[in-house]
Amino acid sequence: MAKRTRVELGDEVIDPVTKIKGIAYVRSTYLQGCDRIGLQQATIIVKDKVAEVPDLFHVDEPQLSIVKRGKIKRQADGTPGGPSFYGKDTRR
Repeated sequence: MAKRTRVELGDEVIDPVTKIKGIAYVRSTYLQGCDRIGLQQATIIVKDKVAEVPDLFHVDEPQLSIVKRGKIKRQADGTPGGPSFYGKDTRR
């Protein structure tokens, strides 16, 4: 049996069943021990000059294949984050 590698947040992953490819964005751990990964497609859709961020798609972690390991960018103080896609305008 091959050693299972853990999906880290920020990794680019693919669900071989649905062929949905995206970035591992959130991890949910259930009481029964099941880990599910919420992945978000990297494409931002622009309609009528308004950006629409794709919905999250949740998959059991063992079902995912890692395409590329990701790096989470951190600020100078060590916290994750960065400028908003929307800039200084907080209206969405």
